[in-house]
Amino acid sequence: MQIITSSTELDTRSIRVQTRKANDIQNEQSLIISELERSQFPIFVRRHPTAKLRGLPSGIYNCHGLTFASRRTMVYDPNEIWKIIKDDNYVRVEQIQALPGDVVLYLSAEGDVEHSGIVISEPEPHFYLPKVWSKWGKYYEVIHYVNDCPYEKSNIKYYRIMG
Repeated sequence: MQIITSSTELDTRSIRVQTRKANDIQNEQSLIISELERSQFPIFVRRHPTAKLRGLPSGIYNCHGLTFASRRTMVYDPNEIWKIIKDDNYVRVEQIQALPGDVVLYLSAEGDVEHSGIVISEPEPHFYLPKVWSKWGKYYEVIHYVNDCPYEKSNIKYYRIMG
């Protein structure tokens, strides 16, 4: 018999997720959204009024879970994202070449993946900015221009899966 030592053990779990090369991906599903997390939701709306909200908030998956795990779970470790990029045969493309279905990664100054999304429209003429479908933490799924989100935007990279 398993002994539960804290309520958090009841609130989270993981599922089996693997890359194409059958390497396991560390992940977690959270079954709750804390009051602190909920209190941040209105800030997103005020700071990004052009973003279009989709669905409802959920702790089951995050942006990386949307992008790489079919909305089934959260992936937090940036090394896990790089493992997926490598094992699943993604190649880098330039922003001007981005097509619907490509993946966009928002990188920190250290090169860690902070956010990800899926390109849903080609870069628009004159602005060269594609629209992205992503998820902001446990907040809503959001459709937004690549440069209109609460994540670091100075180092954005695009990837396309090849074969």
